[in-house]
Amino acid sequence: MTKRNDRRVKITKMLLQDALVELLQHKHISKISVTNLCDTANVHRSTFYTHYADQYDLLKQIQVDVVANIRHYMEQQSIDTTSPVSKQMLIPILEYGKKNADLISVLLSDHCDDTLEIEIMRFVNVISLTHLNQYDDEMKAYITLFGVSGSMAILKEWLKNDTKQSTEALAELIFQLTENGAYYRNH
Repeated sequence: MTKRNDRRVKITKMLLQDALVELLQHKHISKISVTNLCDTANVHRSTFYTHYADQYDLLKQIQVDVVANIRHYMEQQSIDTTSPVSKQMLIPILEYGKKNADLISVLLSDHCDDTLEIEIMRFVNVISLTHLNQYDDEMKAYITLFGVSGSMAILKEWLKNDTKQSTEALAELIFQLTENGAYYRNH
């Protein structure tokens, strides 16, 4: 009986998460009600409240899951997150983004808050800060903000354009821009 209930809970949560992603494609999170979510997911409100406090709680859980999935995906690829940011580190992140393009596009859109970007920035910040020792903490923060914000903008545009470029080509571009700057000439 427990396995059956666990399966039902997973299905219910998946339906609610899918419904939120669908609604976020058209509305800001603040304009989505629990009633909208439940109608879209075909789930009773009482069932919703068994799992989540409100639509923001559901969104936060989705964002937490995405960050955990990215970390897990990188671990599966044996990426050393204590090393400087590299193309090899960027490729699994981009592959995850490509496989989950609809979800990531919505989470990075103006219809959501910037929690996912902040969490990714924290993750990258841990990596970056250990490799920018020549700068003081304030400058490290600026450099990391610049690199992550630019990378996120490229990721958003790539997803918007249906991921036409390969993950390898995009990883190379992001790496070159963050490592050398936009006007660096290698000769």
